[in-house]
Amino acid sequence: MTARRPSPPSAEPTAAATAAPAATSLRQAWPARLWRIARRPWVIAITTMVLTELAIEPLLFVFDDWGLSLSPTPARAWVPAIMLTLGIALAVLLTRNRELRLARRALRQERNRAAATLQAITDGVMTVDAADRLRYLNPSAERLCNLAAPQLLGLSVVQALPWPAADAQALAEALARCRRSRRVVEVGHTLQLSTDAGERRVQVVASPVFEQTPAKDAVTRPASLLPAERQHGRPVDSRLPTDQGGRVIAVVLALSDMTEQIANAERLQRDATHDALTGLPNRALLSDRLQQAVLAAQAGHRHVAVLFIDLDRFKRINDSLGHRQGDAVLRTVAQRLQRCLRAHDTLARWGGDEFVVLLEDAHDREVVAARAAQMIDAVIREIRIEAEDAAAIEVACGCSVGIAMAPHDGCAADALLAMADTAMYRGKARGGRRFEFYASEMPAWTREWLALETRLRHALDQNSFVLHYQPQVDLRSGQVVGLEALLRWRQPDGTLWRPARFLPVTEETSLILHIGEWVVREAIGQLARWRSQGLPLVPVSVNVSTRQCLDRRLVSVVGQALAEHHVAPGLLKIEVTESTAMADLGQLRSLLAELREMGVQVSMDDFGTGFSSLSHLKNFRVDQIKIDPSFVRDISRDPNGAAIVRATIALAHGLGLPVVAEGVESEEQRQFLAEHDCDIAQGYLYAQAQDSTTIAALLRERVAGGLPMSRARSLPAPTEPAPLGLLPA
Repeated sequence: MTARRPSPPSAEPTAAATAAPAATSLRQAWPARLWRIARRPWVIAITTMVLTELAIEPLLFVFDDWGLSLSPTPARAWVPAIMLTLGIALAVLLTRNRELRLARRALRQERNRAAATLQAITDGVMTVDAADRLRYLNPSAERLCNLAAPQLLGLSVVQALPWPAADAQALAEALARCRRSRRVVEVGHTLQLSTDAGERRVQVVASPVFEQTPAKDAVTRPASLLPAERQHGRPVDSRLPTDQGGRVIAVVLALSDMTEQIANAERLQRDATHDALTGLPNRALLSDRLQQAVLAAQAGHRHVAVLFIDLDRFKRINDSLGHRQGDAVLRTVAQRLQRCLRAHDTLARWGGDEFVVLLEDAHDREVVAARAAQMIDAVIREIRIEAEDAAAIEVACGCSVGIAMAPHDGCAADALLAMADTAMYRGKARGGRRFEFYASEMPAWTREWLALETRLRHALDQNSFVLHYQPQVDLRSGQVVGLEALLRWRQPDGTLWRPARFLPVTEETSLILHIGEWVVREAIGQLARWRSQGLPLVPVSVNVSTRQCLDRRLVSVVGQALAEHHVAPGLLKIEVTESTAMADLGQLRSLLAELREMGVQVSMDDFGTGFSSLSHLKNFRVDQIKIDPSFVRDISRDPNGAAIVRATIALAHGLGLPVVAEGVESEEQRQFLAEHDCDIAQGYLYAQAQDSTTIAALLRERVAGGLPMSRARSLPAPTEPAPLGLLPA
């Protein structure tokens, strides 16, 4: 036989298993249900009547045994009526007692809920009596006042709390009106509560408390605060639903702490009208104030000056040091400019590195000019910047200022800003660190400036730039020992523009970097082409701008060009100016060290025109010093210039450095330089800058042949008109 396998237990609950707990629950619940039924008043009354009826019959028999025989017929006539009356009376008493107990319990629950609500809400709640004395404060009110309830109870809410006089008067008026009008009254403005914890701004609402409850047939009105009545800080009110004609016995004050909300609203308002970085007014607020000032100027009440300020070469600081340090410079500049102004003047940040100053009551142009010069002097001072991962550094940042006057130049706000902007760009074109008043011919100049910028952007693609080279001659042997590459821009009509006519435009844009890279590559490429022609080579000097020196790509550009054309690094000489060192000494020191490690020579150009030449020579090594033409030009007539040239030559020789004198145009200048042991001369006395073909012939005839460079007769420097007012006046 095969044993039967037991069936697995079913997952579904059986009917018996379900019914068992239900029966147990029913058996446990029926006594409680019966007890609840037995406690009801009508059940107690019926039970009392039945029990009394059952107890009367034995009493009648007892009376008969005692000889107090009562006729059973009359007794049975009045006993049920008495029992019914007693039952009804007992039922009524029990019912009223139960209702009273339930009402008391409900009242206790309501009081507990009200107390819990008052304890939990964040608004302060106070109750004052008819004499304005405090009778109750919830915990939020205690925290708001920074005082405990026992210290305030019984005191006048108007006098005990630290309200300002005006706010105390407003609160007293709100309380009086609440009692008089029997309405909810809201003070139309926030009140100031001065406590030890600080100043708090509170919104106060007063609600009347009536002596009697509303009648059943009373008609109530919905409570609402009418926004239309909230004007000029006057209290507004609404009909309270419990106002049924009873006497006002108290007033409940609800105090909402609006300090944070008001602070947030003020912060949002300030963020909408002020610059987040400097805290100065932004464009929106400036435009509003300028519009008001212009309206006053139109009415003839005042004169207004608008000064547009742009920081010179700020982008180099931002790009080389980082945006955090750039922001620190902007904050420092804003503080310095603010100290130059009066309390009622407006300094706003226009955007980026641009600021706008609004001077009111500016009747005299000389006063405005003095204020502009003061701001330029304040900005030009060196700024110390703390770096997180390096030592603190000092940077110099100048500014250019354009000025427009109202009503002299116009009375339209936008037009005044545009005029001041135009004048500012005119100042930057003339070298920066200066101010310019708007003139009527400037709009045409601005259009030409923009057109020139557009043409420059296409010049590289169209191969419109060329390099000319000017020889550098040894004063002892007369041999050509070097060349300086000079940029020219070929125009459609074949004329060549010198850098002074267009470089100021490139320096305000990123074009200077692209053009500078082209010059370096072209100069190295030309050396390779001359070598391929079998010509002897001499070092070629290339000028690099400050922005190129602050751009780390310069080293890689030089290295790639030298490697591409297989040119010896010693044939390239990089010329930097003292103004470049002033922009960022640390960056320049690192750059020059990398170039010299490659074998590229470095020359200090325009020596003597900066502010700290000796410190520059101490901080980084150079291979050559070039005396600025401004000192060479008048050495035969100006004793001071001659003394500077002599001192520079002696200083360079003391450091073991050769000296190049630029701008040599006369035999007298050459003789003076030769007598004082100057090494190399460069200028129109020997040759102007020539194209590569002419220089190739020069290398073939003079350098290869070992012939000295012939001296031309003394020639004045060639001049050409400078469009756009780019050259100094």
